[in-house]
Amino acid sequence: SETVAVTTLSGYLAAITADAAKRIGDIGTRLRKAKPEGLSAAAALAAAGGACAAGDWAGTGTAATECLAASARQLDCGNWPDECWQQAHTFSLGFHIAAALMTAPAAAGAGAGA
Repeated sequence: SETVAVTTLSGYLAAITADAAKRIGDIGTRLRKAKPEGLSAAAALAAAGGACAAGDWAGTGTAATECLAASARQLDCGNWPDECWQQAHTFSLGFHIAAALMTAPAAAGAGAGA
């Protein structure tokens, strides 16, 4: 059962990393046009994607949380003005989940973090 969990986790990480590599550049470009939190969200999203691709799980979690916080602050000022906010939010949640799974004791014990 641990082998299945590791394989599934590995597939999840590969999928989110590949999708992010294709899409977060464009999402970031559109986020940077939004005031007041677009620049913060774009920088945090790029950092989360880079950290995830590098296997830096602490960095992934921190940057994902920063992007989620920028998204929340944007909502405090009004609505998300473009669908890129939903996309960034979804990626940030995915990165946050990846970081949490990869730093969980079961993942470390099963060798999934290697």
